Amino acid sequence: MPNAKRIAIFSITYDPFIGGAEVAIKEVTNRLPDFEFDLFTTRMDLSLPDSERIGNVNVFRVGTGRLFLDKICYPWRASRLAMKMHAQNPYSVIHAIMANYAGLSALLFKKRAPSVPYILTLQSGDSDWFIRMRTWFWHPWYCQIYTKADIITAISNWLKDRSVRYGYKGDIEIIPNGVDIEKFDIQISDEERASIRKSWGACENDFVVITTSRLVYKNGIDILIDAMEYLDDRVRLVIAGKGKDEEKLKAQSSKFKKRIVFLGHVSHYELPRLLKSSEMFVRPSRTEGMGNSFIEAKISGLIVLGTRVGGIKDLINAGIVDPIESTDAKAVAEKIKSAMHHNNQDISNQIKNKYSWDAISQQYKQEYQKLAK
Repeated sequence: MPNAKRIAIFSITYDPFIGGAEVAIKEVTNRLPDFEFDLFTTRMDLSLPDSERIGNVNVFRVGTGRLFLDKICYPWRASRLAMKMHAQNPYSVIHAIMANYAGLSALLFKKRAPSVPYILTLQSGDSDWFIRMRTWFWHPWYCQIYTKADIITAISNWLKDRSVRYGYKGDIEIIPNGVDIEKFDIQISDEERASIRKSWGACENDFVVITTSRLVYKNGIDILIDAMEYLDDRVRLVIAGKGKDEEKLKAQSSKFKKRIVFLGHVSHYELPRLLKSSEMFVRPSRTEGMGNSFIEAKISGLIVLGTRVGGIKDLINAGIVDPIESTDAKAVAEKIKSAMHHNNQDISNQIKNKYSWDAISQQYKQEYQKLAK
């Protein structure tokens, strides 16, 4: 588009490697046609092209298709390519998605082109301890990922506070991730619901608890499995997702036999119907940046439980999540028991107003317009 403001986005992964941050990029950029977006990401797979157009984004992949090396070398490769393209057609803003390799890429670019405004978006759900273990040997540079930003946006107050601890003194805007409201606010037939539940081994009188997440330690799926020990036999647990802890969690759940079902990877197309076939969503996270899954479950009409950690605190304060006060398995089970008998509060209008991608994309548009020259 002639005279469109050009935005360079740095993101360590992008389509087809999709998580919450990558979904946010796609949903926001698709709604901002007045900007031209170039996105620099790792290649990680030799079958992927060096460049392609995805939605409203020109995607440029750097690397050789070797996962580890591509990540390690990404900041230098991505910033170098972005600088080359900037010299040919200047960028109005650079935007790093997370304070990791992407943030370092933006920092290297910023040091070579200090007049170009830099936005940092914080999305990570990793604990402070985990980040310290990953960054202690390059701590001064890591701090600069925050301090050299002109504006920081964070998906939760917990991440906003982190940016202050790392020395940032400028403007911080809370812009949460959103939900595709129309996709999750659906109705399914009684027959389809019964069919889905039957595939899980659940009948109509069973109470289905579902959790959707990566199967990693921070998400507390092991705690939820242990909680089944203290719940009635009619409570079934459905686990959707994959991750490095999958086999360990399956071994842990074997004593519960058919009461726990692992679905593996579930597409975003299938997910709304699975949620609609359940009664409750639970994730006893040990740490969390925000957690889109909680909002998706709430808009689907489920009772939603989560621990009072990280960005989930914002969702508790908004009435989206009913708090679990302890990550002890027995305490989680007791919370599930008590919540089973509660009436689920309908706050769908509040969610639509605050967490729709249309609303969130307008917030990002305002941030770009503040800085774009």
